[in-house]
Amino acid sequence: MTLHRGRWNGKQLLSEQWVKQATTSTSAQPTYGYMNWFLNTDRKPLPNAPANVYYHVGNGTNIVYVDPDHELVMVVRWIENSSLDGIVKRVLEAFPR
Repeated sequence: MTLHRGRWNGKQLLSEQWVKQATTSTSAQPTYGYMNWFLNTDRKPLPNAPANVYYHVGNGTNIVYVDPDHELVMVVRWIENSSLDGIVKRVLEAFPR
């Protein structure tokens, strides 16, 4: 649902405006959107990912990575935060160029 900006199965469940706000940098921390919407602002957190990527982080470093450019949603569980960029790099290298 987050990949398609709030749409699921042909229905708009979250407004596009809400998703736009959730993926807008905050003044407190440029890589934060809404609560657990983490942004790839200036590609600092994930240098190997597109800048418009966002991800959700849950307990135990369970991550839902959302990449609109590649139509990709990836769930990664129980990893170190510092390992996410390397995983993203390897997955994106598997896409045809």
